Amino acid sequence: NILKEDIISRDEPIPKEKDNKNALKFNIYSLDNLSGKEFEEFLKWMFQELGFAVELTKVTADSGVDLVLKKDKEKIAVQAKRYNRNTKVSNEVVLKTHGGMGVYKCSKSIIITTSYFTNQAKSDAQKLNMELWDRDILSAKIDEINNNLNNNKPKIEFPDYNSNLHKSLLNLKSMNIFEIEKKENGKYDLY
Repeated sequence: NILKEDIISRDEPIPKEKDNKNALKFNIYSLDNLSGKEFEEFLKWMFQELGFAVELTKVTADSGVDLVLKKDKEKIAVQAKRYNRNTKVSNEVVLKTHGGMGVYKCSKSIIITTSYFTNQAKSDAQKLNMELWDRDILSAKIDEINNNLNNNKPKIEFPDYNSNLHKSLLNLKSMNIFEIEKKENGKYDLY
């Protein structure tokens, strides 16, 4: 039997899995229902996970640049286009983003979309030495981040069960990775 005094009682709620950074999981379909601003916030998080310092530009008058990335003394202009899969990004976006590079003093630019690019946009971007990340490339980047999050989870070695439930639970509690919550009827949940 587990004695009540052996268990720490908690008045505050147990943190939910969504609060755990390592529990975050995204895929390209997760982005399809985001607003344009939410997509920019997602890209900010994504680039921070990739090691960049990220600045969001003003919502209005952004000059074709939504985020400015900084890493190793390099500044990169990013334009985010959260479009329906069937709506292609045109060369007008490419030209506007290229102009915005100068406004923000960036040496490079990337246009990222949840859709695809027109052939003219691809041609102009190639001539202007700009990166285009379509739905497929963005999906691969998300997979890379998800894999990094999974691989960076701490490895936990659980103590051996010593045939005494009470001692085993106290041993788990002492690892500071589990919480024990008292339930009704003298039962407990282990998180």
